[in-house]
Amino acid sequence: MMVSREVHDVGGVLTDSDQGIIAADDKAYAHWERSIHAVLGLMIKKGILSLDEHRRAIESLPRDQYDKQSYYEKVRCHDGHG
Repeated sequence: MMVSREVHDVGGVLTDSDQGIIAADDKAYAHWERSIHAVLGLMIKKGILSLDEHRRAIESLPRDQYDKQSYYEKVRCHDGHG
């Protein structure tokens, strides 16, 4: 029986360009990425948004949007209300 995977469920899935290795390099984040991270942290700390709501919103994105966007682009599209 084939079970459909959610957009975020990529465990064990390899693509042609994927070596199965996750890069652990430090990345220089852009100012807007750091700003989004700070605002998200404040929203969670103040109880405006829960971490579960945040995670669910990202996991609910359409597959094409989920696959094309970086983490912070996905966060930017979520305003905490849906």
